[in-house]
Amino acid sequence: MPCDIELSGEAEGCGHWSWAASIYMGGRVKHHTVMLSFSDYDFWSRGTMPPGLVAEKALHFAYDRDGKPALPPSFDLARLRVVLPGVDEWMRGKAR
Repeated sequence: MPCDIELSGEAEGCGHWSWAASIYMGGRVKHHTVMLSFSDYDFWSRGTMPPGLVAEKALHFAYDRDGKPALPPSFDLARLRVVLPGVDEWMRGKAR
């Protein structure tokens, strides 16, 4: 079942962006702080869309599937490579 994702409070840090993320699924909500490095942004989108949209697409990759990943309250989106193989291929095909 597709989820709804809301990112707020975009902040630019040293080499990354970060957001507060709320993921709404089946009447429940999960909250995370997520980070996207400049290098992952370039790799996943080649600069063709805003960083927040790239982050949102990565979160959809994680949460719009059966078997939702166990992710910590705060994480870098690169962590998805460890817990969900195939994210790079999906993002490079979808995040353009």
